[in-house]
Amino acid sequence: MRRLLAVWGVLLLVVACQAPVLADIVAASGLSTEADPAAAGKAAAEQAKKALGEKAARLVLVFECFPRPQKAKVLEGVASVFDKGIVHGCSGEGPVTTHGNPTGKSCGLLALGGDLEVAAAVSCTIAGHAEAGEALANALPKMANAKLMILFGDCHIPANKPLVEGVQKVLGKDLTIIGGAASGPSTHCFFHGELMGNVAVGILLGGDFKVAAVSATGHKDAEEMIGSAVGATKGAVEGLQKLQAKPSVAFLFECRGRLDALKKTGKMSDELVALQEVLGKDLPLIGFYGSGEMGPEKGVCTGFGYHAVCCVIGK
Repeated sequence: MRRLLAVWGVLLLVVACQAPVLADIVAASGLSTEADPAAAGKAAAEQAKKALGEKAARLVLVFECFPRPQKAKVLEGVASVFDKGIVHGCSGEGPVTTHGNPTGKSCGLLALGGDLEVAAAVSCTIAGHAEAGEALANALPKMANAKLMILFGDCHIPANKPLVEGVQKVLGKDLTIIGGAASGPSTHCFFHGELMGNVAVGILLGGDFKVAAVSATGHKDAEEMIGSAVGATKGAVEGLQKLQAKPSVAFLFECRGRLDALKKTGKMSDELVALQEVLGKDLPLIGFYGSGEMGPEKGVCTGFGYHAVCCVIGK
């Protein structure tokens, strides 16, 4: 679906895509720190694809940290393994995956498939973030059993808040919205495997599964930061258990301001270890350190900063 929407005299290019429902939620993550961008994208994708086995991916999320001239090469590497039409994501200060949470040149990836309805849309943020959120939501096809939106884009805090509000104007405040603002050496998003600037990307997931998401803040020191991330993760897992469901995949979005403190104190690996004490070492995990987060706060999803947002889905 392609449409041009006029907002404040600026044209917004809005593209939406939708895929049908298959069986069972399946997920696998990949990570590469190879210096060559195409090799990194390919290696991360191959790792996830191998873990999926014969099961098909319906959505591939890519979060990478390469300089602007190399980002397209990362996507080319991913597209050599997966259909580029299902590849979406953005740049960050570093990915968070089952296999590690490195900084510097790296590519993290999650392949997701199975019992999910998936729809994705992109809109331009130049005319305003609230307008972009509304346009993005309007571009998505109707989904009767929508459960979760993964939202990211050129929306450095405080712009992430009106972006969420724009989506909510169309889809309502009951929908769980999680995500982060693109960051890194240069701020870009990926839609259908293409590099884009000044955009927001939303991915809507629906189906017969449960969702639990929790946000937490705390940035006095590295221990408090790790503690708040673990607290959000425990809260999300416990929330899913109350819904009588088991996690199939976890999403984690954190502020890059927290990342800086973790790097200075050498606590990067400590955070992942602590998170996996809650999630387990085998549960597929994906996310990134960005310039603002989106998730629940006081019962309503919004945009904020210096937070950790964890979301788990499952049956």
